[in-house]
Amino acid sequence: MIGFLAVAFVLTVLACLWLFVPLFRNRADKGGERERGQTNLQILREQWAELENDHRSGAIGDAELAEAKAELERQTLEEAAGLKNTAKKTEASEAAQQKPAILWGVAGSLALLCVAAVLYAVVGTPSAFDPGVAVAEVAEKPPHDLSPTQMDEMLSAFAAKLEKEPNNIEGRLMLARSYAQIGKYPQAAATYEKIISRIPDDAIVLADYADLLAMMQGGHLDGRPMELIERALKADPTQWKALALAGTYAFDKQDYAQAEAYWVKMKATVPADSEIARSIDDGIAEARARAGEKSSTFSGKPAAKEKSGAK
Repeated sequence: MIGFLAVAFVLTVLACLWLFVPLFRNRADKGGERERGQTNLQILREQWAELENDHRSGAIGDAELAEAKAELERQTLEEAAGLKNTAKKTEASEAAQQKPAILWGVAGSLALLCVAAVLYAVVGTPSAFDPGVAVAEVAEKPPHDLSPTQMDEMLSAFAAKLEKEPNNIEGRLMLARSYAQIGKYPQAAATYEKIISRIPDDAIVLADYADLLAMMQGGHLDGRPMELIERALKADPTQWKALALAGTYAFDKQDYAQAEAYWVKMKATVPADSEIARSIDDGIAEARARAGEKSSTFSGKPAAKEKSGAK
């Protein structure tokens, strides 16, 4: 982003110079006219000196000298008058044109900047400068072209922005999920705490937070994670992630009937022909099988053996 801004700044400066340089070139041209007039006067002076030398050497007579001097005097007067008039016209022209020219240059530069800004807004990506947009992308999937340092700087900038926006729950949720995506679980947990302090009964947030805490505990749901799951199910008994985690907790505690009950409710919240529905069916089948084995063990009867094809 910094590189883009630097290139844009350089191109803008070059475009402004393209507008201003002709103004200074015109002034330089007018100065050249004055220099040419002075050069002509110097040539006339040299010719005058040559006439004097020719007369002293006898190359020309008095009559020729007088005639030549008269002609040089006429040319000198004309050149001097022309130079004086040119100087007056140049000064008047510069006084009359300099200010409008500069104003036109400034106006042109501003117009160029405005056109560039409008074009960028239409065909560019202005949202790329919003840290919230970048964090939203990280929340879905961390980009591979960002270094850990760049990722930290981006998330820190967004976190600082959110400190000034205490009611931006959606932004904090994106920040928490971004922290979780890149493995910064303590930061994610702290952000979730801020979220549930403002919306304590949001089932989705509670389930996500419980899932995060379970990962921090090595996959165990005991303690705080189950408290959050129970709160989520109280707020919304059909929240799929809360049902999935509750079923997993019951299964780990060998309460297979309860695990089956949670997962059956969970299956009702997903499309029947989806991959996740088939995965839930597998979990329900395993819970039922484990429940049957457990029942057979408690009753003192061995579990039924599979029949072989041999007679």
